[in-house]
Amino acid sequence: MRPSTRLLLTRLLEDENRPKEDLQKWYHCELDELSQSLRDTFVQCHCDDASQKYLDSSEKKSNRFCLQFLYRILMLILGLFMSLPDMNGLLNRGKTFVLSADHLRKLLQLDKYKNQRKTPIKVLDIGAGDGNATKQLEQVFGPGIYATEASLLMQWRLKEQGFKLLGVFEWEKERPFDVISFLNVLDRCDKPLSLLQQMHAGLEKDNGILLMAVVLPFASFLMKGPRQVKPTEKIEINERKFEKSLETLADEILKPAGFDVIAWTRLPYFSEGDIFRPYYILSDAVLLLRPI
Repeated sequence: MRPSTRLLLTRLLEDENRPKEDLQKWYHCELDELSQSLRDTFVQCHCDDASQKYLDSSEKKSNRFCLQFLYRILMLILGLFMSLPDMNGLLNRGKTFVLSADHLRKLLQLDKYKNQRKTPIKVLDIGAGDGNATKQLEQVFGPGIYATEASLLMQWRLKEQGFKLLGVFEWEKERPFDVISFLNVLDRCDKPLSLLQQMHAGLEKDNGILLMAVVLPFASFLMKGPRQVKPTEKIEINERKFEKSLETLADEILKPAGFDVIAWTRLPYFSEGDIFRPYYILSDAVLLLRPI
C-alpha cells in the first residue's frame, strides 16, 4: 500500500472512531485549587459562534486531502531551512484562534471599560502572527490597531490586511498605548522578562491594560530558522497542572514585573489542523492585567 493511501485510510478510520470532542472541558477551571484573588477575578467563558465557525472552517480545510498532501510535501521541503511561522505565512495555513470579540467584551465588561476611556483607544498587538487574533481586537476597539511580528512572511500577511506594522524593536517610540495585546508570545520570545518591563513602561499609566494569553503548563522556546532554541531569559514555571501553573505565573512572574490580575479566563488555543486531525488544542490562560 502506498504511503499516501495509508495516510488517507488512517485518517478516515480515526475520524470514524474518534469520539465527539468535549470542548467545554477546555473552558473549565478547578477554582477551589486557586487563591481567593484568582477565584474572585475568574470569568467563565464558553465556545461561542466565532469559535465554532473557526472549528468548522478548520475541519472543512482538513478534509481537503489533496491540499493537505500538498502542504505536507511542501513543509517537508521548506522545513529544511524555514521556521514554522514563516512556512505558515508563505502557505497561508496554520491559522490559530485564541479568543473571540465576545470573549474579550465579557472580560473587559465593555460598557464599563469604555466609560473610563478616551476615544479612540490606542491598541498594540505584539506578535500578531497572521492577524487572525488582531481582527477580533479590531471588532472591539475599532480600526487603526498597531501590530508587531518577527516573521517576515507573517508581516506580509499583516500588511495585506491593512494593519499598521511597527518594528519589533521600534514600537516603544509610539507609546503610550491604552491596550497592549500579548497573545501566546511569552513562551516564544528570547527575553520575556525584559519584554514584560517594556510593556509595563509602554502602557498608559492611569488606565492601561495588558491582554495576555499564555499556554499552561508552560514550555518556552523560540525558532531560529528550522531550529528550536532556548530563550536567553528563562521563566521558571515547573508545575504540570493548569491551576498551579497559573498561581506561579501570577505570583512569581507577573506581580514582580508590576502587573495585577483584574480578570482572567481559561480558553482553548486552537490551531488549524492537517491531514491527521481537523484541529489541535492547547490550554490558554487569558488575563487582563493592569500596571501597578
